[in-house]
Amino acid sequence: LVSGMIGKFVKPIPIVIIITLLASWFIAMFILPTYLNMFLGETHKKGKDKREMTLPQKIFAKIFGNRINKYISKAQKEDENFEEGLFGQIQRKYKGFVTSALKHRYITVGVLVIFFILSLTLVPKIGFKFVTGGGEEQIRISVKLPFETNLESNLSEMKKLEKLILESVPKNEFETLHLYAGEEYTDIIDPKPGKATYKSTFEIYLVPEKNRKRIADAINLDLRNKIAQAQKDGILTPDLNVKVENVFDGPPVGKPVNVEIQGEDFEVIQKIAAEYTAYLPGIKGVRDITIDLESGKTEYQYTVNERMAAWTGVSAYDIASAINASFAGEVATKVNQNEEEVGVRVRFEEGAREKMSGLRDVKITNMTGGLIPLDSVSDMKIEKGYAQINRLNFKRLVQVQADVDTKVITPVDVTKNLEKKFADIEKRYPGYIIRYGGEQEDTNESMGELGTLFIAALIFIFVVLTVYTKSMILPLVIMIAIPFALVGVIFALFTHGQPLSFMSTLGLFSLAGIIVSNTLVLVQFINKFRDEGMSLKDALIEGGVVRLRPIILTAGSMVLELLPVMYGFGGKDYLV
Repeated sequence: LVSGMIGKFVKPIPIVIIITLLASWFIAMFILPTYLNMFLGETHKKGKDKREMTLPQKIFAKIFGNRINKYISKAQKEDENFEEGLFGQIQRKYKGFVTSALKHRYITVGVLVIFFILSLTLVPKIGFKFVTGGGEEQIRISVKLPFETNLESNLSEMKKLEKLILESVPKNEFETLHLYAGEEYTDIIDPKPGKATYKSTFEIYLVPEKNRKRIADAINLDLRNKIAQAQKDGILTPDLNVKVENVFDGPPVGKPVNVEIQGEDFEVIQKIAAEYTAYLPGIKGVRDITIDLESGKTEYQYTVNERMAAWTGVSAYDIASAINASFAGEVATKVNQNEEEVGVRVRFEEGAREKMSGLRDVKITNMTGGLIPLDSVSDMKIEKGYAQINRLNFKRLVQVQADVDTKVITPVDVTKNLEKKFADIEKRYPGYIIRYGGEQEDTNESMGELGTLFIAALIFIFVVLTVYTKSMILPLVIMIAIPFALVGVIFALFTHGQPLSFMSTLGLFSLAGIIVSNTLVLVQFINKFRDEGMSLKDALIEGGVVRLRPIILTAGSMVLELLPVMYGFGGKDYLV
């Protein structure tokens, strides 16, 4: 139900889980009973008390027979709910622990609450990152030269940078190196024009992380330092604007730091952007600060001289049409060629279109049919334009973007610093809107939506449990265990030095489902013992003892199956 790009990315996860659970239910209901019937001993089928032992059981009984018999007879005298062997001892220890916890129930609850509060205090320390990085096998280097740079000069400079990259990254650490001269990588969520003679992109494809000594972050940092040093030494031009970033195979999200400035006057927008670009370098861990308002080509901008235009009888439309016809051309007539009409376009010759003098030769036809020189009815100035003009809700938009070293600071913390520092910026620049988008915007939208859906899921679980247990109190007893799942999650992330993320939040919600299922069955057994005449205290203890094995099996099997994924046995999956 999560919308947007993130929803599309995580959609396969619930689909696989639903299919798996349906298959598990089908096997439990229709296939497992048949298997049990096949493998049970004949004596058990006939209803006898003693079940036939398997060969391994017979061998084990022969070796440890006397000791086991003594232990079993002792166990039968103590408690019929205790199992045989080592697990029976574990049950006894657990029974003693539960008995002590119930005896000191206020202390027990107090300790649980303290752990819960302590875990909440750790949340700001571990931080939050929408999508955690790691395991990258690709590094992208985006390069920009001054706007006037032609493709030949660009390629010449890129060859120097290519040589530096090949010297910095050993051959055993990367597979291929691609150079796209005259082309910048464009993101799917920001499809701006990428081709320009002054832009270039390097794509470094690394070997799998387990086959190299350095992780992508170390290679990235080394490249940054060597490129900066080469610029200082004069090997590379100081005008080179280089951005080195790791490419992570995860859901597409915005830039870690993205300040959106909206308004009408580009000069004022640039002043606002300058305040941010001056402040961001002072925040430790912030890097690759860019502004998407790029200078464009030199433009000859004509402004209509209203007074002269009125005297000569020409309009702004006439002037614009004349300039367009002179350089772009205009269809004067059509001729038939092979039974097809072909337009004949008339315009200045190529030489005149490539020189400033061609503009002086433009004549505008007035209302009386006379020809008026362009210079007589307009004023011209030469200025640089903009490579592109972005708009949001019909207003001009300029973005200040930056990358963040998450080992030093999280994007959320950087955004909070900016919000605090520039709290009054909209008052100082009336009519201009400042928004903090990028990863922060994606985080707020997706996590807010996920929180709403989680509340809806809890309500749905409560309704199902109410119908199932025919009680309003028992569902609350069962669901009160859910918040305490946060304790283990937070401590696990803290001890492993990992921040909270979108995927770990999904894991927390999945864990809530396991807690509900285990607690539900535990409460059922407690009620069963109470119906048999036990006191509440004895029912709590016996219910815990009886359900110890299935709960350990459920939780233990989940932990064991996730250990290889978490610790990378056979290869890590950083998306989990």
